Amino acid sequence: TKDIAFAKKHFIKLKSAINWNFSMDEDNDLLIEEGPYANWADSLRKRGKVLYTNILHYAALTSFAVIAKTINQKEDHTHFEELATKVKSKINELFWNDSYFIDWIHKHRHAYFSTDGNVLAIIFGLATKEQASLIEECIHDLELDSSFSTETNYPKYKAKHIFSLFYPINMFDYHNGLQWLWIGCADAVAKHKAGNKKEAEELLTRMSKKIVKFGGVYEVYFNERPLKRFIYKSEQGFAWSSGMFVWACKELGLVPD
Repeated sequence: TKDIAFAKKHFIKLKSAINWNFSMDEDNDLLIEEGPYANWADSLRKRGKVLYTNILHYAALTSFAVIAKTINQKEDHTHFEELATKVKSKINELFWNDSYFIDWIHKHRHAYFSTDGNVLAIIFGLATKEQASLIEECIHDLELDSSFSTETNYPKYKAKHIFSLFYPINMFDYHNGLQWLWIGCADAVAKHKAGNKKEAEELLTRMSKKIVKFGGVYEVYFNERPLKRFIYKSEQGFAWSSGMFVWACKELGLVPD
């Protein structure tokens, strides 16, 4: 937004938040370690180094380095830019498997394809052009984008990775099969950045038809309809996906700024 006054006023707080992230680095390799159920997919027992979290960690570092440069904090700009470069290198070293970035590392490498971290790696420029193409090839080959939005993962997570109480309430697929519009929106932008503009626009069009059909943006979908089960009903007017849809349309140049 180029709000220089805001950046100057809150710079120390922003820097404290960035440094707090590094306090979550248990083995001093610059990546964040987390406990189970700690990120957005809080029904899954991922732990250790999780791709999604560390991609956002990288994005936060690059953003903060830009803020520091914008308000003439040259030392911090150089320092955090160097940290971002090292984090990017470490993510590539540990997560890249020559086709996509694996899901998480705890005791061993869990090589699920998790769409969230992979498409965000493209959006935030961590993935190279070649990596972006390979990631989108995986999404296509695994048919993760064959429906109206992009699927969360492949293959399905095993029962041991899912919060046990989600089974008796029939919500075991919450982050393991249900469809989230925000992921489809992120994938549309990733496709655009990877050079697949036609596919990106087609994906956004499919999502827009669902928004119109059901009169709003819902939290999660099942069988291409807003989820409605005995225990749980999808939230209507879901801000995360709503904002992502508008942003994706702007990124693709489909609506004016």
